[in-house]
Amino acid sequence: MNPKTKTSIIQHLTKLAENASEPFKETQGHTRHIMSEGVAFSLSNEFLDSFEDVARTLLQDESWSEKFSEKYVDDLLQKVLAKTLRDGNTNKLETYLDEIINEFSNYSQERIVYIPLAGIQMSMDELSIGKVVLKKMKESDLAAITSQIEKVTQSLKNTSEEKALILELQQREIGENLRGHVCSVFKVIAEPEQARERAEEETRRVIDLLRFAIPALYPKGYNIAIGLQGEVFRVSRWIPIISTDGKSFNTHANLVGPLIPFEINDPHLEHMIKIGVFKVSKVLAKLGRDVGDFERVVLRALHWLANSQIQEENENKLLNLITCLETFLTPRDGDPIGTFIAEGVAILLADDLESKIRLKKRVKELYHLRSAVSHGGRKAILDSDLVELENITGALTMTLIDRMEEFQSHKALFDWIESKKLGGK
Repeated sequence: MNPKTKTSIIQHLTKLAENASEPFKETQGHTRHIMSEGVAFSLSNEFLDSFEDVARTLLQDESWSEKFSEKYVDDLLQKVLAKTLRDGNTNKLETYLDEIINEFSNYSQERIVYIPLAGIQMSMDELSIGKVVLKKMKESDLAAITSQIEKVTQSLKNTSEEKALILELQQREIGENLRGHVCSVFKVIAEPEQARERAEEETRRVIDLLRFAIPALYPKGYNIAIGLQGEVFRVSRWIPIISTDGKSFNTHANLVGPLIPFEINDPHLEHMIKIGVFKVSKVLAKLGRDVGDFERVVLRALHWLANSQIQEENENKLLNLITCLETFLTPRDGDPIGTFIAEGVAILLADDLESKIRLKKRVKELYHLRSAVSHGGRKAILDSDLVELENITGALTMTLIDRMEEFQSHKALFDWIESKKLGGK
């Protein structure tokens, strides 16, 4: 740790120890009551802000967020303060801080996180996408997980009966939640809570990528839905409709949810390669400081495109699709947004002048729908509008995924569009 950063943290913690108040005492403003290491105390207002600033510094400036969750760092800082208050002085505060710095610096425990997914079937055993492996869980995989849990359970100090009960419960959970499912498998050096958070984050990026592929693989009416376990459901909905004059009634029954699962098989993989899924997968695999400026733009835009598919209301779907276009083409220099986006889409997607004019006009019309929705207007959004906008947004995303290597930065894309406007090749 940088010596100046460490000195600053010690000064903050010293001030916090000197200004901690009695536990559960009424104070004005925002207060947090803390119990740790057998000591209870409270932090209020600017002192609570200072405590949170220290945690934020450790997570952000020291990059500890890669291995440790906010709660984990928070708990350790509470222990440092509690031990200091128990001592009655700040003589050992630096020693206590050094202990957690050493723990963080030397942490090397790797963990494997299995996240069960919903709505996905695979013909192959596993597939690497981004930083995760999608795995069709077989009985041998369940047995391997059970074996690891049994090994840990046997090392506990509980009685034999208690150990057997723990193992029986875990075996039941494994069977109910993993058997027959496709799981996202993620390896990382991190404490358990942060390992779970990072696994879910990386898995959601992969789900965004698969959702991007759905319109290219399935007809619209199939209503494919994928997500983490518990996020996708399929039920029968029955609705009675009764006339107030007592002379008639109707009923409506329909199946709510996906009609069929998203299948990962060889033909679909070939199509996913064509639309750029695995080009983006390579970006996800290196996600971090090595990712380029324009690659990050593609990831943000792709998220909004994928997110549009899980919106029930036409208004929200339209807003997500327009946000995807805005992510790619929000102008510089204060140009009118709608016009610039429409021109950019036309230049990137249309070949001849007549097609460019027609596409520019249509994108401006669709963008005006977005403005009406955002500002409380009541202009109707037709299903045909959404289908057209989905097609335009999907085509633009595929085009710019294909050209990621050409545009090393967002500015390079804008410069290219400006050149095209002026007749450049």
